[in-house]
Amino acid sequence: MSNIEVFDLRNPRDPDSVNEGAQEVADFMVVATGKSAKHLQKATLELNLFVKHQLKSLTSNEGLLSTAQLAKFRRRLLKRGKKGPSYAMNDYGAAANTWVMVDCKDDNIAVHLLTEERRDDLDLESLWAQDKSKYENRKTRVDDDNIFSGFRFMHTMRRPVSAGGILTQLAGFRSYSQVGFDQLKRLHLENPKACPLDKVQNHLLTKQAQGTLVTSREIAELVELILQSAEFHDGLTSETEVFSRRTNTILHILSTFNPILTEKDITELLPTLVIAGSQADNENFVKLNSKEPKPNPELRYSVQVNHLYRLYESIFKNRKFAPFLTQMDLIFLTIFANRNNWVYMKKVVDSALARQDFVPVEAALNFLSISGTPAQCLEFIDAYLPYLRLSPSFHESEHKSQIDSVTTKATSL
Repeated sequence: MSNIEVFDLRNPRDPDSVNEGAQEVADFMVVATGKSAKHLQKATLELNLFVKHQLKSLTSNEGLLSTAQLAKFRRRLLKRGKKGPSYAMNDYGAAANTWVMVDCKDDNIAVHLLTEERRDDLDLESLWAQDKSKYENRKTRVDDDNIFSGFRFMHTMRRPVSAGGILTQLAGFRSYSQVGFDQLKRLHLENPKACPLDKVQNHLLTKQAQGTLVTSREIAELVELILQSAEFHDGLTSETEVFSRRTNTILHILSTFNPILTEKDITELLPTLVIAGSQADNENFVKLNSKEPKPNPELRYSVQVNHLYRLYESIFKNRKFAPFLTQMDLIFLTIFANRNNWVYMKKVVDSALARQDFVPVEAALNFLSISGTPAQCLEFIDAYLPYLRLSPSFHESEHKSQIDSVTTKATSL
């Protein structure tokens, strides 16, 4: 390949520059020129093999046709050419395999392989370059002086599509899609074998293929369906195996749809994802209203929960008095307490105290009274109980048994 150019679409210098929306598709755009369509076909196959074996990823291609497909199209064109005019065989510069796009599925890299003529005609560089004047069309088009060129254009021109008709179709598809999605969820819960989870996921993939974005609400509903599904218990004997299989499925769904989320979308999706990464449905899971320890106080949770907590902290760390923050703190605190992860429990409590929210501190007191170690209880009494007593909403008489339990454990050191 020759004349290879790489465009970095991350953090454009000009905040108003959107690079024609390309930064939403990839971080890097690579453009290269091949000698011929056959050359591009071979280069694409070699690139696919390299990404598969070296980067352990499966690429997706657009514009690549195999030799068998080309032969099929050629026979079809020959058959039609006998019944139509000679220009029916003309591809008008858009021959097969003259522009191939490869999504490497790794580091958000998209590679465009084009023939020299097609590259000059499309001029993709002018879409993504910072200095667009450098990549203006390098060749001036030559007007066709054929007196029949206008007749050919009118004969081959497609009728313009009505924008109103397209919007009507999309609106109808959305309503139909939502009804079908709800029905598939209901059927899956009633009979997982007759309507497996793959069928529900394929419905959203079909919607995405129709050009309609899959919303964060639909992904959250799909994750909730996974949490309720009995399909993950087939052939598995332990709760740990069910938890691992379910977590891997959720991560696969997120990587497949890769939604672009707003802050509102995150507030809707984050609680579901955090709960899905824990064993909250285990019968030994200690909850906020629990009073006595369970037989197995330490339950696993996915490492993604730690990542989600750091994401939550980075986005919402400067907010105050938001009910969503209290809700998320209680969810994280419950999961960390069941794993007896005192380090992350302290992070949650410190963050709550920084915004003067004492509800998570009360919850930490309850968890430590149930399953806390003497060292943890002693640190809580020294560092956090004095602040809790200063809260006007905290009534010590109502939490006397919990304070006594924590104090007894602390004095046993």
